[in-house]
Amino acid sequence: MDVVAGWGDPVYAVQAFRPENVSVPRNTIVRWSLTNPTEPHTITGVNSTGIVWDSSPLIVSAPPVMGAPLQKSVFNWTFETEGTFTYFCKLHAYKIGSSWVGMTGTVIVERSPTEAVNGLSPLTYAGLGIGIVALLIGLGAMGLSRRRGGGGTPPANP
Repeated sequence: MDVVAGWGDPVYAVQAFRPENVSVPRNTIVRWSLTNPTEPHTITGVNSTGIVWDSSPLIVSAPPVMGAPLQKSVFNWTFETEGTFTYFCKLHAYKIGSSWVGMTGTVIVERSPTEAVNGLSPLTYAGLGIGIVALLIGLGAMGLSRRRGGGGTPPANP
């Protein structure tokens, strides 16, 4: 999944992420890239427990330089745990109460479709099997009934 951190040209820069909010399955790599070399940004992700990742850990707030990972104009993070993660640029976002505003975004990490199927309980599989058998028995009984003349439309009265 690719996200652009700011965009524009050397004269005009947009201080936003595009897309701002993304949903990805677990174990997906999200790649943030800078398209405007004259506008520095950081990528710092938090959840309810605090900072989870930081592209520029040495930058505490607003110096006009990139941290080492983003000097390459790219930062990658692999999302191994489910949850909702807010991310922001330390240079262009600020906190009001418990929320971040300004240059922010959200990554929602969900179980992959394979994990969802593998996560079903044995009881769920048993219920599904019983339902399929009952459906097949019902369809078989309907077919037998039609072959024996039962269940059809009665003849019209003259």
